[in-house]
Amino acid sequence: MTMRMKWLNRIATMVLLGTLVIGCSNINAADQTNNAAKPGITPPWGGRVVKEINWDQLPLSDVVNSLRGEFPDFNFLATRPVQSESVTMILHRVTLEEIFKALEPATEGRVKVSWDRNDRLVVFEAPPKPVSIDPYMCRVFNLSKFLDAKEGQEADALESVKRALEDGWKMLREANGEQSETTPKLSFHPGANLLIVVARPFEMSVAEDLVKQLQGSAPARTIPVPPDLDREKKSKPIPKEPAPPGRP
Repeated sequence: MTMRMKWLNRIATMVLLGTLVIGCSNINAADQTNNAAKPGITPPWGGRVVKEINWDQLPLSDVVNSLRGEFPDFNFLATRPVQSESVTMILHRVTLEEIFKALEPATEGRVKVSWDRNDRLVVFEAPPKPVSIDPYMCRVFNLSKFLDAKEGQEADALESVKRALEDGWKMLREANGEQSETTPKLSFHPGANLLIVVARPFEMSVAEDLVKQLQGSAPARTIPVPPDLDREKKSKPIPKEPAPPGRP
């Protein structure tokens, strides 16, 4: 009886061990299945290594095509303004992120690479234009010559000058792609016929050109000369005195 119990205990122990081994094997197999790369899923961004990059003055559009071949699971987009930018890079054993980091200095900052590790979209675009903060300057313009030709219509003339300046400044901002709504300041002093303008240098040039045109367009005026009695006497003929009587 004792021997039989021992054999039963051994058999039970072996069965238990076998069950544990099979269970662990199933768990490991399940983990490997879950951790295996799923079809169509790209490995992490830093996982893929390119052995060599040798781009010699290659247009960015060709660079994008090359990256599409190396990384088919990613989407690369180059905006039109930067497609013709030249790229020169020689790299060895680099990841995709390292290529992006090297691309901006290789193009001297003319190309900006935007990407997010949570998706597979990569955009090559031009960097935003830096906002230049030009110092304001003040100029004083004398409009006497222009206003003399608008006698009696000075208010309308000044309003037309103001509209012309504002239109010119607006067109200049739109041409430069500037979003600022700040406009130069104008002030007119009627007693002295002075126009004071506070603006940035490139805006001040518009005011200078306009005032120059206004002053040049003023018609010439004839200024009457006051009478000069001495001059009139000299210009009149002197009558001859009659000869005394009795002389031949």
